[in-house]
Amino acid sequence: MTEEDYRHFSECIRNNKNGEWMMNLMDRLIVAITVASYPMLLVYLYQTDFEVFTRTLILPAVAFTVVSLFRHFFNQKRPYEVYDFEPVVHRNGTGKSMPSRHVFSIFMIAMCFFQVDLSLGFTFCIMGTALALLRVYGGVHFVKDVIVGALVAIISGGLGFFIL
Repeated sequence: MTEEDYRHFSECIRNNKNGEWMMNLMDRLIVAITVASYPMLLVYLYQTDFEVFTRTLILPAVAFTVVSLFRHFFNQKRPYEVYDFEPVVHRNGTGKSMPSRHVFSIFMIAMCFFQVDLSLGFTFCIMGTALALLRVYGGVHFVKDVIVGALVAIISGGLGFFIL
C-alpha cells in the first residue's frame, strides 16, 4: 500500500461514525480470544497427550523469541512513522514492525490447534487473516510485515509439529 492508500483508509474509517472504535474493538477481541484459547489448549493437551503438550509449549516459545529478537535487531519503521499519520489502530511506541508479532502469534496458535482439531485450526487462520487486514488497514503494519509474520508461523509450525 502507498502513503495515499494509508491516508485514504484512515480517513474513510474515521469518517464512519463508529469506524475507529470498531476497528480497535475487533483488534482487541481477536487478540483476547487468541490469548485465552492457547492456555486452554495447553491444559487440554497436558491432560490428554503430554508429548504433544510439550511440543506445543516449547515450539511457539522458541519461535516467538526468535521473531522478537529479529524485530529488535532489525527495527523496521511502521507505516505511521514512514508516512507521518495517526494510525487508526491504537499503538504505543515506534519501530519493530517486521514481522508482525500479533499475526505471527495467531498463526502459530492456529498451527497448534491443527494438531488437535482441523476446524479450530482453520478458524484461527481466518481470525489471523482478519487480524492481518485490521493491522494493515489500521496503519500499524505494512503488508510485508503481516505476510512474513504469517509465513514464519506456518513454516515453523508446519515443520515443528507435522514434519520433524
